[in-house]
Amino acid sequence: LGNKIDLHNNIVVNEKEGKLFADTNKINFFSISVKNNINIDNFINNLKIKIQNNMKNNNQINNGINEIFYGNPAKDQYKIILLGDSGVGSKTSFLNRIINNIFDDNCPSTSGGGYFFKKINLNDGKVLEIVFLDTPGQEMYRNFAKIYMNDIDCAIMGFDVTSQNSFESIKSYWYDFVKKNSSVDLIYLVGNKTDLYDWRYVEENEARKYCEEKNIRYFEISCLTTEGIEKLLSDLTNQLIKK
Repeated sequence: LGNKIDLHNNIVVNEKEGKLFADTNKINFFSISVKNNINIDNFINNLKIKIQNNMKNNNQINNGINEIFYGNPAKDQYKIILLGDSGVGSKTSFLNRIINNIFDDNCPSTSGGGYFFKKINLNDGKVLEIVFLDTPGQEMYRNFAKIYMNDIDCAIMGFDVTSQNSFESIKSYWYDFVKKNSSVDLIYLVGNKTDLYDWRYVEENEARKYCEEKNIRYFEISCLTTEGIEKLLSDLTNQLIKK
């Protein structure tokens, strides 16, 4: 991938040179602009087609990639995407807490993406497996989140209760992103960092009112103290079982 093609006056490696190198080494080449969303959809669609073609001839293809693009065939397996601005702590920090039961205050923001598995034992003896898709929140990487939106069962949008901007971003960007790029009807809004009482800007009533208007579910958590996390997971499990 050759990025930043929007910087026309600063391009040093031209497209012809990139294609020549790719052709010589028998690999694919795309020139893109993550910032201006140039050629991103073309790249993603081409990638899907090539994976699909590969699946026809290779039964050993990576199951994780198969799940990301084409959904989960397993009855008790569900795919959940985590969305929100960088640094709010309700994506990567949330995953670290529920999967590894750790909290790292210096956890770096996601710049690419990834998928993580969580198994939940149900009362009837069955095992519910959840595939969590972690996505980058930085504005320059947001367009790549589209690659994970196919056949998701749930979307969790996170914000920081000490940051009004992160909540406004939910209203101005992330909710519309979910509705535009998926048909999912199970959507959560999660407010993180409730342990920072003295620095709180977004009140619970304000967030709940927004969720009622949009018909989405609302929970508050602290990845530091674990407050609210079990309650969120319990509700999430119950909602997924109903699907």
